[in-house]
Amino acid sequence: MRNLIVMGAFGLGYVALQRAFTRHPVFSGQVAERTELIAWNLTLMDCIQQLTELVSDDEMKDILERLEQVRTASLSRERSSLRTLQHNIASTTAEIVRVAGRSRGTMTLEQMRIQNTVMEDVVEVIESILQNIQHNHMLDSLGP
Repeated sequence: MRNLIVMGAFGLGYVALQRAFTRHPVFSGQVAERTELIAWNLTLMDCIQQLTELVSDDEMKDILERLEQVRTASLSRERSSLRTLQHNIASTTAEIVRVAGRSRGTMTLEQMRIQNTVMEDVVEVIESILQNIQHNHMLDSLGP
C-alpha cells in the first residue's frame, strides 16, 4: 500500500513538473501581427520567430509575405494551386536558407551561436513542416 502511495506521488509530481516546464511560444514584432499565420500553423511561426534575431525587418517582411502566399495556396481547392504551392514552398525555403545563412560583418559570439542553431535545427524543422503542408495538400486534391 505504501508503495502505491509513493508511486502515485511521483506520478503527480511528474505531471506537475511537465506542465510547469512546457514551453509556450511567445510571438513579438512582425510575427505577432500575422495572427492568420499563427492560427494556421503555430509550430512554423514559432520557428520563424527564432529567425527574427538574425534577419532585418525587410527580410522578415518578405518571408512573412511568402508564407502568406503558401497559406493561401495550401487552403485553395483548385487543381492549379498545387503547382503554385510547390513553387512558393521552394522559393520560401530558399529565401530562409539564404537570409539565415548569410554572413554578417560584425557578428557577436551570441549571434553566431543563434545562426548555427537556426541553420542546423530550425531550418530543418521549417523544411519538414512545409513538406508536410505540401503533402497534405496533394492528398486533399486527390480526394473525391
